[in-house]
Amino acid sequence: MIFILWLLVWLFSIVHPFLNGIYLITFLEYEQNQISSMALCKNVNIMIKIEYISHLVLFVVLSIFFNSTYVALILNAPILIYHLKCYLDKSYELDPTDLYREIGKRKKESIAHIVYYVILFGFYLYSFIRAVIDFEAH
Repeated sequence: MIFILWLLVWLFSIVHPFLNGIYLITFLEYEQNQISSMALCKNVNIMIKIEYISHLVLFVVLSIFFNSTYVALILNAPILIYHLKCYLDKSYELDPTDLYREIGKRKKESIAHIVYYVILFGFYLYSFIRAVIDFEAH
C-alpha cells in the first residue's frame, strides 16, 4: 500500500514546479511592464503561501511513513527549512515599493526552486514505480 502514498506524493508535488513557473512568468511580465507591481505582489504573495503550506503538508505526510520515506524527508528538509526561515522573518512577502530591486533575486530563486522541485519530482516518480514493482512482486 506504500505505492498509494508515493502516488499521492508524486501527484501533490506537481504543484510546486508549476507555481514557481508561474512566479517566473509573472516576474518576466513585470519586467516588460505588462503587469503592475501591486497586482504582481498580491498574486505572488498568495501563491507563495500556498506553496509553503502544500510543502509543509507534504513533509508531514512523508513523516508519518518515516520508515519508507526517510530519503525523501532528507531531500525535502533543506527547502522546508528555507521556507520556514522565509516565513518566520516575512522575507517571502513581496513589497511593491521594493519590487524593482528584488526582481532579479526572485527570478533566480524561482529558477533554483524549479530545478530542485523537478529533481524531487523525479525522485518521487522513481519511488512510486519502485513501490508498485515491490507490491506486485509480493
